[in-house]
Amino acid sequence: MAEEKIIKCGKCGADLIRDTERQLYRCDFCGVAYGFSLGGDLMEKAKHSLSLREYADADLLYSHILTWDQTNLEALRGRVLCAGRINSISDIRNTGGMSGARRDAITKRCNEAMLVLSDEKKEYFGLIKKAVDVQCQIELIDRRTKPLTKKRDKIQDEVVSVDSRLVEQEYRQRRESYRNFSITGYLIDRAFDSILGESTTPESVRSTQDTSEIMHSSASNVSRKISSYQSKKLDLSTRMSAYMKRIAEIESEF
Repeated sequence: MAEEKIIKCGKCGADLIRDTERQLYRCDFCGVAYGFSLGGDLMEKAKHSLSLREYADADLLYSHILTWDQTNLEALRGRVLCAGRINSISDIRNTGGMSGARRDAITKRCNEAMLVLSDEKKEYFGLIKKAVDVQCQIELIDRRTKPLTKKRDKIQDEVVSVDSRLVEQEYRQRRESYRNFSITGYLIDRAFDSILGESTTPESVRSTQDTSEIMHSSASNVSRKISSYQSKKLDLSTRMSAYMKRIAEIESEF
């Protein structure tokens, strides 16, 4: 007589007891029971729960399937999706907040899958891990770029203000160089200076010129940092596309 296959409880890992009379497997350790019909209908229930974003329920159903077939790729992938709280692997690049606990949960599920799979089937879950790592790097770049972009925009607004003041001062300085030194002209110029709140001395013009140069230099430095991050993000996005393309190819063979 062939030896009966040992089936593990998907909840606690203990050996299940076959209850022929009640047509189920039961776990005397944690009290969970599994029907004999574990299989296709259970997979459909798992997929349905996943589509409803009921990740805890879906994960339990996928776990039950793996008690019968620990190398079931669809169930292993389902647990990865539940761990990341996503509905498809492509959501890795479309869903924010992939860093931290979410990344760790997906990585853990992928590692678990790779422990039970043959070498030729490990590639899929290895690619998922790589895609998650790349997405985390992209998100880090976005977090670092956001404040730099705000800083650049603020500096550029200040540059416009300083440059406008410089143009005005230079115009006034040229006007003063060629003005008619009449009493009326002098009084008009003094009134004009009083309204603007500053004089057009050579020193004030040089000060504004210096400020303008500093502001332009600062804006250029920030822009270069942003461009560097954008270049890195482009490279990462190219890698992500390659990973996703290969993942899609493997999934088509499921």
